Amino acid sequence: MNFKKLLSLSEAVKITDLEAAQASAAHAQIIQKKRFLKQLYTDFYHRFKAEGLQGKIVELGSGGGFIKQIIPQAITSDLVKLPTADRQFSALQMPFAKNSVGTLLMLNVFHHLGDPLKFLQEASRVLQPGGKIMMIEPANTWWSRRMFKNWHHENFNPQTGWQQQPNRLAAANDALAWIILSRDRQKFVKLLPQLKITKMELHTPLLFLLSGGLSYRQFVPNFTYRLFKWVEYLLQPLNNLLAIFMTIIIEKK
Repeated sequence: MNFKKLLSLSEAVKITDLEAAQASAAHAQIIQKKRFLKQLYTDFYHRFKAEGLQGKIVELGSGGGFIKQIIPQAITSDLVKLPTADRQFSALQMPFAKNSVGTLLMLNVFHHLGDPLKFLQEASRVLQPGGKIMMIEPANTWWSRRMFKNWHHENFNPQTGWQQQPNRLAAANDALAWIILSRDRQKFVKLLPQLKITKMELHTPLLFLLSGGLSYRQFVPNFTYRLFKWVEYLLQPLNNLLAIFMTIIIEKK
């Protein structure tokens, strides 16, 4: 416990209310300050680009991110009013017409949703045929379970159901995407026949942990980013055991 306190970022310790807009501002400052972490976010955004963005592009839960630097045409949004977000609305009730959105982007957002089924139904409403939900979410592997349970402030419980507490950031289950899209795949197919899961790719066993994330100090120098990215490339055959994140693509039929 004392060891983790020693490694904690002073900016993160000062955050007293994760639901407040100030928390997102603090997270933005942390990301910009930590070049290693910012590079990881940049790579995540490029993963989205590589999947083929189409139509109206909307990022949900933009928070402290900087997606417009990589995807300038994206409409940013959040549940709370943020100076960096174009729109303020809930992912459960989006202000878009039926079949009007081509791509919904979510970076570590899905596991914060209080009612993920309602979101998926709403996403199906606003997406045009062939439109996609693209998300990067925590994976459920031997390594990720240990990392999230011991080093992350959010809950990681692969045994629970779909519903969560309706808080924006304070209540979360990092295993939620795995629960709905992998463990309960048949339930997903039955409840959401208009959506199909086209990709679940495991990746990033080291970089997030080494960056310290939004809570801890960086563990390695900035110049080692490419080195560890190369190490991750070599570890790809072991991603079923070691991956911390996964890229998920869900397409509207």
